Amino acid sequence: MAVGWSFLAGVVVGAPVVCQAGAGYLAELFDLGRGASTGFAAFLLLAVLAVTLAGARASSAAQLGLVIVLIALVAVAVFGGAGH
Repeated sequence: MAVGWSFLAGVVVGAPVVCQAGAGYLAELFDLGRGASTGFAAFLLLAVLAVTLAGARASSAAQLGLVIVLIALVAVAVFGGAGH
């Protein structure tokens, strides 16, 4: 039972932290300030909540799409740096 509560606490506390970290990268990429980072984080958290509330099919489709994007980014990084 303690493991379940620990997992729930980790998700509740961890999701906003992960959204803030990702938003920080976006704000830095576009050279925006801290306010934009907070706005990005709120948008990311709301998007995650919306996909989760849409159901398991929508959540799994979103995860598959994100994995495809991640694989494409890794491939671009690997092939782009292969000549160096």
